[in-house]
Amino acid sequence: MTGPVVRVEEYGRLAWVTIDNPPVNATSAAVRKGLWDAVRDVATMDVPAAVLRCAGRTFVAGGDIREFDAPPVKPDLPDIVRAIEDCPLPWIAAMHGSAYGGGLEIAMGCAYRVATGGATFALPEVKLGIVPGAGGTQRLPRLVGTKCALEMATTGEPVSAEAFLAAGGLDAILPDLEDRTLTAFALGLTGRPEATRLRRIPAPDPAWWAERESAVKRRAGGQESPLCNFRLVQLASRTPFDTGQSEERSLHLALRQSEQSRALRHIFFAERKAAKPAAIAGHKPRALRSVAIVGSGPAAHGLAEDARTGGLEVILAESAEGLATAAVRPPDLAIVAGVEEPDGMRRTLRRLAEAAGPQAILSVCAGRLDLSRIFEGAPGRNPCLALHCGPVERRTKLLEIMVAPDTPAEVASTGVALARRLSRTPVLSCGGPGIVGGFVGVRLERAVRRQAEDLLTEGALPQEVDAAWAEFGVPMGIFAAEDAAGLEPLDMAPEGTRHRRIRAALVAAGRLGRHSGKGWYRYEPGDPTALPDPEVEAMIREQARKRGIERRRPCAEEICRRLLAVLIDEGARVVEEGVVADGALVDVVAVVGHGFPRWRGGPMYHGTQVGMNRVAGWMDEVVAGSPPGAWTVSDTLREAAA
Repeated sequence: MTGPVVRVEEYGRLAWVTIDNPPVNATSAAVRKGLWDAVRDVATMDVPAAVLRCAGRTFVAGGDIREFDAPPVKPDLPDIVRAIEDCPLPWIAAMHGSAYGGGLEIAMGCAYRVATGGATFALPEVKLGIVPGAGGTQRLPRLVGTKCALEMATTGEPVSAEAFLAAGGLDAILPDLEDRTLTAFALGLTGRPEATRLRRIPAPDPAWWAERESAVKRRAGGQESPLCNFRLVQLASRTPFDTGQSEERSLHLALRQSEQSRALRHIFFAERKAAKPAAIAGHKPRALRSVAIVGSGPAAHGLAEDARTGGLEVILAESAEGLATAAVRPPDLAIVAGVEEPDGMRRTLRRLAEAAGPQAILSVCAGRLDLSRIFEGAPGRNPCLALHCGPVERRTKLLEIMVAPDTPAEVASTGVALARRLSRTPVLSCGGPGIVGGFVGVRLERAVRRQAEDLLTEGALPQEVDAAWAEFGVPMGIFAAEDAAGLEPLDMAPEGTRHRRIRAALVAAGRLGRHSGKGWYRYEPGDPTALPDPEVEAMIREQARKRGIERRRPCAEEICRRLLAVLIDEGARVVEEGVVADGALVDVVAVVGHGFPRWRGGPMYHGTQVGMNRVAGWMDEVVAGSPPGAWTVSDTLREAAA
């Protein structure tokens, strides 16, 4: 028989093949070898069918990413899928949890596919900068049609069992995958369907392909793998299966070594690291059953919606006094969201402590306050956390959790548990004495905004700065994002008067952002398109004249270079100060929360790829072109330049 990660048993008139490779039954070399041997064993059995299923919480949820940097080890997954498809006995894939990547490819090689109602299906390889390697882009359109296959292959997003059944990907949704249920299904089958690879694909017309290619390219934002997946699905509709699979396999192996794939793998592992901070290892979170949220703006309502989705009881009140009236029982966690003025925040926290009770964890969800002052005077009996969800206008999935050095580990662990309940990516940071810059994301954003306004004063226009950043891969430009957020709150940010003179002039002129119809750009009623405005250019020129600056027109490459320099430099300071453990966490904050292109891996990773000594040179350029003391260079970049 086979090794321990794949078991083959015969009973109940069926062959049972079980993959047991925790935690997610990835198609490691051992699993591939076990499946290869299992096909051989099953072929000799005197039974009508074989059932393939997985132990644990999921079906095969993908490949072993750790093998990507090593040469392929035989047997290859395409050969295994083909062997299952050609086996004299029909195989039935019985799926639960996630059937992703190689798991879905294996299932498509089976004659039949069944699943439980909660199962999901995906080809997520595109998110790692690659294409499927075992026929995923070639079998899927033959199974579910071109439209569904193209969406799955180019986005990597999962589809539900119900949607996959409707598209033709499943033969049935079963109530469970117990022996009795699967036996009844298997023994009730008659005949054998045509192998997936042999099925025909109705070919869409050229205009449809052109429209979809344009949409994929626009959504990709510079990432190569979505277009690679698009072309392979298109190839499936035009060529025989063997031709398409050969092309897919070659491209899969080549893209494994691409810069984009390496960057995407870096951020994948960085997010995993962020989800399990070493600082809270071994410390269980407090029980979280209810959360009180004080606030009335988009941030408060967004948190409340996510908390309800995460199964938490939510008490939403516009004020601490309102909470005292609304709460039936004291909450486990109380969050102030939306109050940005420090004194007002402190007063609200004191009232919140009275309303929530001494057992509640007090928290603030504020992006632009000096965190060293927020909890001054807060009742000492309540443990405190500071939370940052990233800019509302970006609709991010980040939850930065800032603690003090003396915050109990169980309280910090509770913050991370909250992130999971909210379906957000946690990043644990420390705001100890002497660290007054605030959240990591806010510091990164502030540095970029400062430099962007410097570029305006020196000669660039808002649309030129945003275009350069977009060309780099950031989906929302700096000034367009400010307009979306509103300029008044930003104008109150503690980032130094010199670096907000133009913004202050816009606010004074009533240009408050998109909601007012004009900010850095102008907007037509009901249309979010940012339109350049000569009035803003005139205001920029006036500010430069007052400061005696002779304007010049920096090129897109210089704009991008200088924005990257200050972003990487600030990230380096964050690590130097001990706010986060390492640069990988800075990358998570920038990518998940602030729009840095995922396929570039994050600013710190990008800096290592271009060379930190080179980035130091870019930062020297920023310093040299600014008034004395306006910018300084981090120790990390100084050492890199030495």
